[in-house]
Amino acid sequence: MSAAILWAIGILFLLLCVTVLFFLFYSGLLNPIRFKAGKPPVGRLHVGYKFGRGEYSSVGLGEHFTEISKLAPSTYRCFGMYYDNPERVPSDKLRYIVGVILSEGDEEPDKELKEKLLSYGYSFYSFPEVTNMVYTTFPNTSFLSVTIAIQRVYPAFSSYIEDNGLSAHPLFEIYGKDLMYFMAPLAKQDEFIVPEAKEKPKKEGADLSSEESPDEGNSALDGSDGSDGSSAGDSASSFEELNASQVEEPEEGEAARDNADNV
Repeated sequence: MSAAILWAIGILFLLLCVTVLFFLFYSGLLNPIRFKAGKPPVGRLHVGYKFGRGEYSSVGLGEHFTEISKLAPSTYRCFGMYYDNPERVPSDKLRYIVGVILSEGDEEPDKELKEKLLSYGYSFYSFPEVTNMVYTTFPNTSFLSVTIAIQRVYPAFSSYIEDNGLSAHPLFEIYGKDLMYFMAPLAKQDEFIVPEAKEKPKKEGADLSSEESPDEGNSALDGSDGSDGSSAGDSASSFEELNASQVEEPEEGEAARDNADNV
């Protein structure tokens, strides 16, 4: 092989490395992560969602994101909310919701989109406006941005909460066109828990009256000492014990229509 060919291969390899590095930097590899505690960049949110249980890195969760991104117009923002600490709750009992923000504040959700989501089995809920959240942003510039953000933001988020002794939960992701928002409320945490997350998982042939809540005995990942670190006005959620009473499961379709009427 001639020297000219070796030089050409070397130059092409160097250009490839530079391109990959540039793409990683563009996707947020070295983007600074700065946390704020205060009024969040969102107000009261009206959402359509699906509830699920399982690993937060599971295919099922990803399929929920894929589905909602196809159902909702690109101008709408998708979101994910995660209620449990994976280090303390069994992977098959981890609770989450995935959905789309239908409107904010006093704006009414689009009726046609609600009907469409309803036909696909989505439920509806409203998250309260809060004046205090821990939050940060991360660029959403490529298909790698989400993966990089998850690997970089969550460890830093956990450390920030623990170092400052905060009770911040549940963890909340919003995916905008150019930015991703990672947030956790410092107040009204109980109002972020959707009805399905309060229900105990049902096991075939099991006596639910004697079954423990999936989070019972699992301490918080929010700077507390393992006991309920929320204020008197906040109920346990996300990374704390839920201690919710058993909720009777409504008939399919009826619950979705009731939730839709309440939004």
